[in-house]
Amino acid sequence: MGIISVDKVQPGMVLAEKVLTAKNMMLLPEGVTITEGHMMTFRTWGIIEVNVVGEGDDDGDDALSEEEKAALEEEVRILFKHNNLSGEFTSKLFEIASTTVGSL
Repeated sequence: MGIISVDKVQPGMVLAEKVLTAKNMMLLPEGVTITEGHMMTFRTWGIIEVNVVGEGDDDGDDALSEEEKAALEEEVRILFKHNNLSGEFTSKLFEIASTTVGSL
């Protein structure tokens, strides 16, 4: 099993656990074979990652280069451009987003 970004999900993959919305409404149960329609549902509901059978368990070298990390941080910075990053909560959220986006 492994948690992967919905951007990497392919039709035919099987969910290893149910998919919930931010308000804990179940969108799909465990064991469902993912279709194109499901992928659209993920995007509609803001689902950013899912746990699928057989993915994410390899020990391959998925480390990002410094250039890739910088590019991802810049993308996150663009998303936060209208936020005051000097606040404790916002700066922590930015930090989490910057470090998490590379693992998606």
